[in-house]
Amino acid sequence: MKHHLAILAGAVAVLILAAILEPHPEVVRFFGHDVPPMCAFSLLTGVSCPGCGLTRSFAFLEHGDLRASFAMNPLGPLLWGVVVGQLPYRILRLWRGYNERSGATP
Repeated sequence: MKHHLAILAGAVAVLILAAILEPHPEVVRFFGHDVPPMCAFSLLTGVSCPGCGLTRSFAFLEHGDLRASFAMNPLGPLLWGVVVGQLPYRILRLWRGYNERSGATP
């Protein structure tokens, strides 16, 4: 049951952070400050990895720009949907677990 709560908290944190970030094609900004690139592979090799652009993709999607989201990383909108899908699923799992432990039937 703790893992459901941890995944739910992580999904909520990702979505809130994506909504707070200000997306731009080359960088994301956090309250007006540029967030430095965090991809070690890209920093070491100069080549983008399959995960490069996901933060910007999520941020663009949270701000309603589907086209820019796809441009940053085509998997971004799909993975964003997976994260959003965790919310009802994990809430349901936690609710059922609570009811099973209390002896109530849903």
